[in-house]
Amino acid sequence: MGNVKLEVKPPYINVVDAISHGAGDGFRIAMNVIAMLIGFIALIALMEAGRSSSAIFSTPTCT
Repeated sequence: MGNVKLEVKPPYINVVDAISHGAGDGFRIAMNVIAMLIGFIALIALMEAGRSSSAIFSTPTCT
């Protein structure tokens, strides 16, 4: 059988580079989570507005 030589290059140059890339990735993930939460809350608000606006068009009952 033959030998296979595989050279793997590290993705980061030094520790500071690795820390800065990690911080950037963490920030990007945090912003995505916040954006999803804002969208989810907006959908809930939209459903609540649709549910409450149907009561506006109904005829009021007088007792």
